[in-house]
Amino acid sequence: MSTAYFIISKAFWFFAAPLSLFLFFFILAVFMLQTRFFRFAQKILYFLAFFAIIFVFLPVDYWLMVPLEESYPVPSAEILDKFDGVIVLGGETHTNLSNQYNMPIVPFGAERLNKFIELYHKNPKARFVFTGGDLGVDNQEKNEAFYSKMYIENLCIDTSNMIFENKSRNTLENVILSKELVLPRLDEKWILITSAYHMRRSIHYFKRSNWDVVPYPVGFRRVKSLNPFEHPITTKLQIVTTAIKEWIGLLAAYIF
Repeated sequence: MSTAYFIISKAFWFFAAPLSLFLFFFILAVFMLQTRFFRFAQKILYFLAFFAIIFVFLPVDYWLMVPLEESYPVPSAEILDKFDGVIVLGGETHTNLSNQYNMPIVPFGAERLNKFIELYHKNPKARFVFTGGDLGVDNQEKNEAFYSKMYIENLCIDTSNMIFENKSRNTLENVILSKELVLPRLDEKWILITSAYHMRRSIHYFKRSNWDVVPYPVGFRRVKSLNPFEHPITTKLQIVTTAIKEWIGLLAAYIF
């Protein structure tokens, strides 16, 4: 993936995120109230109020997130009885904060890494791969792979036989660069660990690369309940934002 495409995708989401769009149109409408376009500004504010009411009183987080999280089931104990390799996708570690405090900082929990460690204890002779570099334009030396390795080593686990791919910036690059490193055989059984909402897009890229993996979704975000007040408003906004971003990413994966 070119750097230009990477920059464009990041810039697009900065402005297209739900809260960003809401604030943009709200500020625009407030300024327009002082102009001859005040009637149009009123319509914008009514429109925003309508969507705010829908967001608060309807389970939009359930509708958007649960279909993603239920794309693949958690594998049974029988499926996990034997495997040749485990690959875990990055995306949880906050690199800039980790650099500032010189420690692994995982804002949304470390479900991916914890499950990775759990499977390592189950079968330490298998191959274990972490894939994830830096989410910026230029890869930093102390990037996500660096701090994920530190996180695992802090738990007194030997990482000398693990592979830490540290150049990828997104899911597609996770797959391509990891496959180049491990050269998986067709007869090998690989377990893929990533967040439940992210699994559908991840499997799409693995299938495109002819790498057959067993999905192991973790880090579920939304309780399976139609109660619109299941989560606080701030958490609900995070879930909706994450889900919309993932649906857009999934659409882009099928188009490009």
